[in-house]
Formats: sequence, C-alpha cells, structure tokens
Amino acid sequence: MIFILLTIVFIVMRALPGDPVSMLEGKDIPEEVLARRRAELGLDKPLYIQYISYISSVLRGDLGVTALEKVPVAQYIAMRLPATVELAISSSIIAILIGVFLGVVASFFKQKYLMPLARIYSSIVFSIPVFYLGLLFQASLGVGIGLFPTGGRVSPLNDIVLSEAPVRTNFVIIDSLLVGRPDIILDFLSHIILPSLTLGIYLSSIFARVTYLSLQEILSQEFVVAARSRGLLDSIIIWRYGVRNVLIPLTTMAGLQIAALLGGAVLTETVFSWPGIGSLVYEGILKRDYALVQGVVTIYAFIVAVTNLLVDIIYAYVDPRVRF
Repeated sequence: MIFILLTIVFIVMRALPGDPVSMLEGKDIPEEVLARRRAELGLDKPLYIQYISYISSVLRGDLGVTALEKVPVAQYIAMRLPATVELAISSSIIAILIGVFLGVVASFFKQKYLMPLARIYSSIVFSIPVFYLGLLFQASLGVGIGLFPTGGRVSPLNDIVLSEAPVRTNFVIIDSLLVGRPDIILDFLSHIILPSLTLGIYLSSIFARVTYLSLQEILSQEFVVAARSRGLLDSIIIWRYGVRNVLIPLTTMAGLQIAALLGGAVLTETVFSWPGIGSLVYEGILKRDYALVQGVVTIYAFIVAVTNLLVDIIYAYVDPRVRF
C-alpha cells in the first residue's frame, strides 16, 4: 500500500505544471541558472532515475530536503505533526461523543421523532463541505460573536514564549507546563475549539449513521428477541447487548477516521491557519516542492498502515470470536 501510494504521488506531482525551480525563481532569469538549480535538485535526470533515487531514499529513511529552505523534510514534519495530532484527538472525541449519542438515541426512540431527526442530521452534516462548515463557524462564533479566535494555534506572544523554551516537544500543553505558563493552555484551548468543532461535527455524521445502522441490525437478531421475551428493558438491551456489539464497526470507523485526521485535514487546517501537516502539504503543492509533499505522504501512508494494524489487534480484545 505504501509503495503504490508513493508511486502515485511521484507521478501526480510531476504531472502538475511547473517545478520547484520555476516556482521559486520565476522565468525572467538566465537559463544557465535554472539549469544549475535543476541539477542541484536532481530534476535534470530522467524520470525513472528520479523515481529510483526517491524510493531508495525512502527505504533508507531519508525524506530529502525542501527546495527553497534546504531544511530536512523530516524536521519540518516533526515540527508540524504535533499540531495535527492535537487537532485529530480533539476532533475525534467530539465526533465519537456526538455520533454515538445520536445513534443510540435514534435506536432507542426509533418509533418517535428522534429517529428521523438523527438520520436527517447525518445526511445534512455529511453533505456540507468541511471548509464551508469551518467558514460558517468563523463568521458566526469567531467574527460575529467574538467568542473564539478564527485562526492560529496560540496567540503570537504566547507562540514566541513557546519558541524560546529550552526544551520543546511542539505539543502546546506539554510545552506550556515545561515553561511554567499554564495560562497558555487556556489560550490554546480557545484556538482549537473552532477547528475541532468543524472536523468533529462533520465526522459525527458518519459515526451517527454507523452506530444507528449497526444497532438496528444487532437489535433485530434472535438473542435480542430472546432478551425481550425474558422481560428485559429496552435500555438494558441496548446498552448491554447493542452498544457492546456495535464497538466492532465503530472501532473500524474510528481507526480509519483517526488515520485520515493524522494524515492531515488539509482544508480545515488551511481555513483556520492551523500549523499542521495538512497545511504543510498545501504549502508544498503551491511551491511544487516535490520532496516536501512526498515526505508528508510517506509519513501519512505509514500512519495509516500502523493504525490499521492497531485496529486489527484491538479486534481481538473487543470481539472474543476474533483470534490471530
């Protein structure tokens, strides 16, 4: 999977018009200067040579350097990945809480108005483009009411304080505690609310639909009918039999969505100027920085593969019928 993904990214990046040299230096410069810069980046070699060099570098753990700053791509990713992890965790918590709650409530009151309400919620929210949902939150809760900041990870002054810390993990909460400034945590929480709500509410529609449909399938099986015949309350049946069995599809969905979030929510991070690897990919595409985009995709592919492996392992603990 990783090999195929890297190959596709290699081809697509070189199919785009322009290259790092033309994007960085423009076209009004001597041709010999362009040729020298392309030679420095290895762009003068045939594509198959570039591809072999790229794959061999990845196998050695070398993600290359950026075209403009000459900074190792791995260093860039290490700086930006913690921001994406923070956003992914907070968004996943919101998505799971809202989605599972709506799915369970819709199953419990399936004959009343809450069932179609939950299904309508899933359909409407899932159909809204995530960047447009982010803009709505910015316009209403940010600019309109002024409750939350509309962009960034922390305020500029606090960012300077964290950047001057002697030891930095790039996780705001940890770094704030290391420098003895717990007040920065509150500033960070106010900044992360809007992007987390945007991604969390968008993904909650998926969790709500999966929870509802899975519960409907489970509650129609014979062991649930037998439980009802013994006089058990619907609430006990749903929580003891339904929710425990629905953990299997929910685990699959949670693993896939968390992997996607860790890979970088490009649109959300761009809208809210969130300094994660999603916005890093966007910057790399604009600059046609092959090494930067390919390096981020390499890490993304690795994250997805590891997450899928962890989900498979969790299956054995969630479902006693699964054995490896």
